[in-house]
Amino acid sequence: MSYGRYGDLSVYTQSARYASAQQFSGAAELWRERTTDHWVVGRNSAHTGSTSVASALETPGHYLLAAPK
Repeated sequence: MSYGRYGDLSVYTQSARYASAQQFSGAAELWRERTTDHWVVGRNSAHTGSTSVASALETPGHYLLAAPK
């Protein structure tokens, strides 16, 4: 999943965890919804470039790209 073009990295300011947009971007992982409103990090989620993340898609369902708040 590539997020460089449409990703809003300015949201890093909503968390005291990230000092910059680059730190926020580096923390992004692919998450999947295991049950209603219960999200877990995708298996082998990792950055494959400066603005892309890859992960194994384990089951059909809902996925999102996010960084811990």
